[in-house]
Amino acid sequence: RWGAPYAEALKSARLVLQPISDRGTAVVGVLSVLPNEGKSTFALSFAEMLTAMGSRVLLLDADLGEERSGIPARIMPSQQGDWRNAATTDLETGLVMLSAGAPEAGGGDLSSIAMQKVLAEARGQFDYVIIDLPALGPVIDALSVLPLTDASVLVTEWGKTPRRLVRNVFEREPELADHVVGVVLNKVDLGTLPKFTDIGGMERFAYRGDTRVAKDTEGAPN
Repeated sequence: RWGAPYAEALKSARLVLQPISDRGTAVVGVLSVLPNEGKSTFALSFAEMLTAMGSRVLLLDADLGEERSGIPARIMPSQQGDWRNAATTDLETGLVMLSAGAPEAGGGDLSSIAMQKVLAEARGQFDYVIIDLPALGPVIDALSVLPLTDASVLVTEWGKTPRRLVRNVFEREPELADHVVGVVLNKVDLGTLPKFTDIGGMERFAYRGDTRVAKDTEGAPN
């Protein structure tokens, strides 16, 4: 279902996180500096790929302020007391999904005791917990949950995300810089990419025969 560049980006992210998952449940935050950079699409696709490979995966939708299609309509929080009852399982993929807006998950408060409980109990029950976090620019909610995660992946957009802005965010929040294990360059123009590589660079030849275009993510973690 994914084009080769997109699939390679997902596989690269998995390889980067493999040492963490080998030690137990990998709780991973998916971040972006600005909204609409494709972060949520990457989080969902990555979680689905891991599930397809046989991993037990919980996708936690914590980006409640961003309007997008795909995730919210598939997560319908119940009013039961246990967060497991508020989670839903995608019948097609087997992916378990939970909205951070559910009362059982803290009602959108990422620093709540309820959220801490969800993440603590998810360890050992899942191989991966993927958290789709709010963009770093407009709000600081994402930073409050970082201590509860093992690593983060930052999604940036080709030709859109200012490098200076990313640098400023890392300089302002040095603990965030230490926490990010990979950067996904999203929506890459594969026709233009060779201009930014070495003459003999793999990028000039790797996807020449692939005519499929991924919906969003085209890069890979550095």
